[in-house]
Amino acid sequence: MKNIWIYALQLLFLAVLLTAAVGCAIAEKREHERPSRLPAGQPLRMIAATDMHYLAKSLNDGGSAFQSFVENGDGKQLLYSDELMQALEYQVSLRRADIVLFSGDLTNNGEHQSHKDLEKRLRDLDNTGARVYVVPGNHDILNPWARRFKEGSQYKTDSITPEQFRMIYADYGYNEAISVDKSTLSYLAAPSDEVWLLMLDTARYKRNEEINYPQLDGGLSPSTLKWIERCGQLAADNGAKLIAVMHHNLLVHSAMLSEGFTLNNSAEATEVFRKAGIQVVLSGHSHQQSIVIDRQVAQQPVYDISEEALAAYPHLFGVLDYTPADHTFHYKAYPLDVEGWAKYAAVKDPQLQEFTHYEEERTLKMARAKYYKRLSSSPILESLSPEELTIMAEFIGRVNRVTMAGRDSSAMDQLKSFKGYQLWSQAPEGAPFKSYIMRAAAATANPEGELS
Repeated sequence: MKNIWIYALQLLFLAVLLTAAVGCAIAEKREHERPSRLPAGQPLRMIAATDMHYLAKSLNDGGSAFQSFVENGDGKQLLYSDELMQALEYQVSLRRADIVLFSGDLTNNGEHQSHKDLEKRLRDLDNTGARVYVVPGNHDILNPWARRFKEGSQYKTDSITPEQFRMIYADYGYNEAISVDKSTLSYLAAPSDEVWLLMLDTARYKRNEEINYPQLDGGLSPSTLKWIERCGQLAADNGAKLIAVMHHNLLVHSAMLSEGFTLNNSAEATEVFRKAGIQVVLSGHSHQQSIVIDRQVAQQPVYDISEEALAAYPHLFGVLDYTPADHTFHYKAYPLDVEGWAKYAAVKDPQLQEFTHYEEERTLKMARAKYYKRLSSSPILESLSPEELTIMAEFIGRVNRVTMAGRDSSAMDQLKSFKGYQLWSQAPEGAPFKSYIMRAAAATANPEGELS
């Protein structure tokens, strides 16, 4: 018996040695594959996502309080936020991305546990060989709305401070920063000889606990703008292009989503960006997919790419490719292929296996319930039947989806064949949501293209 135990211990010791050796080999392989800075002349692929609103599974039991919170919200997918991150990791691997960028609202409402669990997912992303960079959004820090859900009740839970944010995400930009802004969580990173990243903290969270909600609007202070100018000069001195990544939109993407979503000092910041040589900006916050271009200086356009929330159907992420031969960028948004990941990972959950259908039905059901109440209480629409009002309520959900996902003209044209559009066209002026529906039907946007 003694010999058997000695043999077993020897095998265990050997297994530990082999595990350590394999771990070292993987680490050495990754370091070999990923130099400290990508060399000039090499194409660069960046995957960008925003507004994940990640909620730790331990903070949610799926009970009635959580269901009510989701149903009365704006359609975010919170039940499967961890699975969405795993599906994104799958895309990062498939597309062999060099860099992954997150522009804020990393967590649902700044819950400490959500930040801790999300950091583990970012570690998995980092293990694909891609460099990961983050900045906070208005929901991420000092958020008095941080909650956990159990059965029929919500309970307050810890949020985090700016210092904790920097510590939790130290390995995702902060540790390799070549310059930091002293007054915010903004930093400058140089992952490539040719492309540098200006990761900007535009959120205003210092008064959140006093006002008892996460402050919606954002801006860049005079001192931060001066720091941006210095960063632009440093990049120019090193022959690098500078991309800005931030939570709030730089430019106005929609008259309906401007105040509180576009930087308070948008015009001033745009001119500073232009002076700093920033041509491309990646932003989020407004949950809409759109590209707006400031051409006030014809030879120096500034492109603001507002990305739809990863947490919201159809769960878009962006791919930004840099071509060194002609120094150009190309951007395109893609829906997250959750079904493809579920098949690859052998996931058994039928809702994840048929995620597109599940999300279409879930979001339309929410729209019917949410908007029917408003429409049925409007005296202007009292002549319409409950069936007609239900069709109109669902149509608002369909318009929202197309609008937030980039206002694709062909998709909007398809909606015009729906009965819901005919009912809205015939609805009296002044009816709730009619002006929004008509404006959305006529609007166009540029969700992809060359940025040169």
